[in-house]
Amino acid sequence: MARLLREVLRDHKAQSFLEYSILIAVVAAAFVAMAMYVRQAVQGKIYRLEDSVTAKSNKGSTPWSIPV
Repeated sequence: MARLLREVLRDHKAQSFLEYSILIAVVAAAFVAMAMYVRQAVQGKIYRLEDSVTAKSNKGSTPWSIPV
């Protein structure tokens, strides 16, 4: 097994394939991480917009006031 691994690593085509595979994996991981941060940013903006709309619709009343 070790001999086969050495032969594969010596082969330039296999080495290039391995390098490209690692590069693609790193880029894919970066996209996944970026997507998580973008999703969080979009959710934050939606929540702030929701709070803004709610505050404007409740103008004049406070959250702690009790309607009579």
